[in-house]
Amino acid sequence: MSFSKFKVSLLIAVVFLLGVVVGASVDQAFLSGIWIQPHSQERFIEKLQNRLQLSAEQTLAVQDILDKAQGKFKMFYKSVKPQFEDIRQLMRTSISEQLNPEQNQKFTVMCNEYDQRKVERAKKHR
Repeated sequence: MSFSKFKVSLLIAVVFLLGVVVGASVDQAFLSGIWIQPHSQERFIEKLQNRLQLSAEQTLAVQDILDKAQGKFKMFYKSVKPQFEDIRQLMRTSISEQLNPEQNQKFTVMCNEYDQRKVERAKKHR
């Protein structure tokens, strides 16, 4: 393998790994972190109550704020999710075009495994 082919292969590998890391991070953030899931929201409110000694009125106000924010995060995610999927598919197609048939089969398996883990994480956070 020539040095330039090595550089191209290394670049593709780095881009792929970055894509996987960023994709997984974004998915995980949207599924469990950026908007607070109901069970996590309760724990968050308990922390606020304990550390800040919130009054009952403040607790209700915070609950309302979190509920509204969660709805906005969900709407935002729904609006950008197709763009994330388009970028992911373009990345996968571009990588696939660089692979030989044997590598392509393995790459398809890797992508399917990642997709399955993503589905399982989503089910866990519902």
